[in-house]
Amino acid sequence: MLLVALTGSIATGKTVVAAVFKELGCYISFSDTIAHELILPQNPAWKKIISRFGNKILNQDQTINRNKLGNLIFSNKEERQFLNSLLHPLVMERKIKL
Repeated sequence: MLLVALTGSIATGKTVVAAVFKELGCYISFSDTIAHELILPQNPAWKKIISRFGNKILNQDQTINRNKLGNLIFSNKEERQFLNSLLHPLVMERKIKL
């Protein structure tokens, strides 16, 4: 089996290329989708994120407000590194299981 990782900056056509691969019969796994699942309420990553950033980033339904979290991590390199070091290994672990 050939495994291909499609990477790139925002708005560079990754989704378009992934759609072409899917039409060709390839299985597609989006890291963003996995990351969003990992930060759902009560998941271990969710708990660590709330422990670090506090309840101020929560919506009323206890989901993480990604806009609020984004404002915090994109303005602070240390906080961005924390989040990346937490989520990236978990995303890769989940992808390996696929």
